Formats: sequence, C-alpha cells, structure tokens
Amino acid sequence: MKKIFISYSKADNDLLQEFIRHLAVLKMQGLIEPWYDAAIDPGDTWGEEIQTKLYDADLILMLLSSGFMATQSIWEVEVKTAMERRAQGQVRVIPIVLRACDWKSTVFGQIQALPRNGTPVFKWADRDEAWLDVVQGIRRIIEKMNEGLAPVSGSRGLDLSSPPIPPSTPSLQPNGVGPRPSGIPDGQNKILFLSASPENSNRLRVDIEYREVKEELLKGNHRDRFELTTETAVQLRTLTSALMKQKPQIVHFSGHGHSGGLELEGETAGQSYIVPNDKLYSLFKLFKEKYQMRCVALCSCYSEAQAQVISSLGLYVTGMSSAVGDKAAVEFSIGFYQALAEGLSFEEAFELGKIQMANDSNLPVLWYGGERLL
Repeated sequence: MKKIFISYSKADNDLLQEFIRHLAVLKMQGLIEPWYDAAIDPGDTWGEEIQTKLYDADLILMLLSSGFMATQSIWEVEVKTAMERRAQGQVRVIPIVLRACDWKSTVFGQIQALPRNGTPVFKWADRDEAWLDVVQGIRRIIEKMNEGLAPVSGSRGLDLSSPPIPPSTPSLQPNGVGPRPSGIPDGQNKILFLSASPENSNRLRVDIEYREVKEELLKGNHRDRFELTTETAVQLRTLTSALMKQKPQIVHFSGHGHSGGLELEGETAGQSYIVPNDKLYSLFKLFKEKYQMRCVALCSCYSEAQAQVISSLGLYVTGMSSAVGDKAAVEFSIGFYQALAEGLSFEEAFELGKIQMANDSNLPVLWYGGERLL
C-alpha cells in the first residue's frame, strides 16, 4: 500500500472531496492510503503532523489552482519538502491541475501533470471523466512502483522516476582507454569498503556486507594480496579523504543509490547528500591513475548509470540495473570477493557474484571503457 500526501488549498475543498471519492476504489483495493490535513486529530501539533506525513509519503499529489499558488504556507513547507525529497529520488511528486493558473512557470512546469495534457479538471466537459483520467494515471504509477521501479523496505534504491542513464552525464566515449587488464594488479591490492545508510533513508545492513567480504578474503588462497580497509557513514569530505589516504586499487560502495548519483551521509545528522554522476566521474578521474585503481563495485540500486560513467575512465565497474535488496547485494559481494581471493579475474568474479545470488541474479551489470560487458 502506497502512502499518499495530498497538498491543496482550502479554497478547493469542493474539488478535493470529489477527488477523494474517485480515489475510493484504489483505497478499497489496498493500493493507497491517502492523507490530507483534515485527518489531523485534536491535540496534535499541526506542523509536526504535516512534516511527518510528507516524509512518510510514497507519492505527493499537488492540487494546483490559483488558491494553491497564492498560499504561502504551502510553498514554504509542503512544496519545499516535496521537491527536496523528489530531487533526492525519495518520492514521486505528481501535479494535478484543478483550475486554470500559472503553474507552468513554477517548479511544476517541468513535471508531467494530470489530467492528460495538463488540462484543468474544471475545464473538462465531464468532471468525472477528468477524475477518471487522474485516477488511472495514479494507478499506472503505483503499478510501476510495485514492479520494482521505486524503493521498497530493505531496498538500496531511491529512484522513482529518473531514466536509467541521465542525459546530463559527461561524455562516455573512452579517451585513450587501453586493452582490458586480464586480472587484478600484481602485488598487494588495497580494497576500500565505503558504506553509507543515512537515518532519513531505509536503514541497510552494510555491516553484514563488510563482515562477509572480510571473511571471504581471509579464506582465499590469495588473501595475502589484499588489504581491506573501511570507512563508514561516509560523507563527501570523508570519501575524498579516504581515497587520498588509502590509495585503493578496488573501491566498494555499499548503500543507497539512484540513477542520478550515490547517497552519502549529509553534513547535518540524519540528512543525506546525493553525489551526482558528473561529480563521481571527476572524482575517480582524479585518482584513477594516481593510485592504479582498477575496479569499483557499486552495491546500490540503479547504479548502472554510475557504472557506465565511471567505467569510461578505463575501470571495471559493477552496478545494479534496478532496485536491489540487502540480501541480494550481500550475496553478490560474497561471490565477487570469493573469486578475487582465489586469483580470478574481475569478469570471473562478477560471474561468480551473480551465481551466488539466490534471486535477482539478472540485476548486476559489468562495465568497462564506457561499454557494458556483462
């Protein structure tokens, strides 16, 4: 069941009540749990309840009208919070145009609205037809979310609507990338295990993943060729610091992600920060040759976008093509490092990681030189 927050102007209460009646079938089918401020109980703190429901919501519906546009509190609290969560890939925001207004010049102008073509509900000859179009649009989104295109409990994904490979990524044509190395570099290889699970996101068992990786490396016949170091609760500044201090040949990231970037801990407790793909590209470009880096393993959802970008530097990069749960991510890591500890190549380690997964073995992808290998 998807939690829905409805943001509206009190001046549009008549249309809100029509909308609620048309949502009744979705509610009876157990698909949605709609909420708006009339549900606040006596004695509850108004602002706290609204903020709580905004952060709990899977979908936020904005009922647009001139009344909505003129209500300052809506913009300062509900729109601000909704768009911040949307920018981080945590929620789907859907504008629903009730009455003719200047909504296209606002932050909603770049978002696909309902009803179709953004035609206001009030302008339809038959308002029931308009509401049917809105409800069918919401049903389609929920079906996509239930098919794994949105985060679920235990998932390492934040993506709701972004394309698999964002159009704003840097050029992916490899520049001077030579032939693929057949295996891990000679001598000792340092593995930097990075993890982040901010409090405002689904909490992940990244500690279990680290423990399993460590155990597999210690059991291998080539264990002396690896040194495992870790950096937990990674922020952007601690990420760059760890790369400079550890000088790793293999970088492993365990945490949340979406097609626009990787989620790290924010500078403020409980907050998160999305490192965009172009910044990740620049970061790994800076350190790749300096530290003879060879591989980046991304155990986070929708990380194929990052895999393509980073791999164009001449690195092996593993990623996930869609949402991946804790259990599946840990299983992949077990197989991947089990193989490396026995002296197998990155490609063979990738294959063993897929084999180790009880389910979802179709999710991992391997990129090199800006091209998908497996």
